[in-house]
Amino acid sequence: MTGAAGLVVTGLAVAASVPLAAPAAQPAEDGTCVQVVVDTRSAGGGVQTACAASDPSSGLDALKNAGIPFQQRPDGLVCVVAGVPREGCAATSATRFWSYWTREPGATSWRMSQVAPAQHDPRPGGAEGWVWGDGRTPPPEVPASATPTSVGGSQAAQGQSADRGTAKFAWLAGLVLLLCIGGAAFWRARRGSGPA
Repeated sequence: MTGAAGLVVTGLAVAASVPLAAPAAQPAEDGTCVQVVVDTRSAGGGVQTACAASDPSSGLDALKNAGIPFQQRPDGLVCVVAGVPREGCAATSATRFWSYWTREPGATSWRMSQVAPAQHDPRPGGAEGWVWGDGRTPPPEVPASATPTSVGGSQAAQGQSADRGTAKFAWLAGLVLLLCIGGAAFWRARRGSGPA
């Protein structure tokens, strides 16, 4: 029975180690947030939208509050957003970089920001846009009421869904494994205690 108990403990440890996806940020209580749009289509990805709840103090805070990972070079340049480029900061160049765009509350078009994201103070109801490319193309028009997710069947959305599905499957597989181990231990113990 000690071997079966060890297998049960191992199964529980494996199931508990599976990371669960964090829920997307939700709008503030008054229903507003700063919408964050990340466009990785030129790198083979898609368009991801998220909500930076509360009132972020900068474009970088908006990324953080929206749960979108990013990296900066020592000089402050944002060089990786949402895992793009895969090669890291070294892949940025004069023709391939993250352009930073803003849209004020009520505005209908994007404007390339004239200040660094660390200096821009986004207003709730506005939007922050990040586009990987040559800096000429603004983010796509995404309704401010868009659910925080990915738009247009992007790979980012599919990856997030796959991560959640994988985590659920791992928990279910762990539970089935535990039941099988428990059943085998019970059967073995019962078989061992029967008539000889």
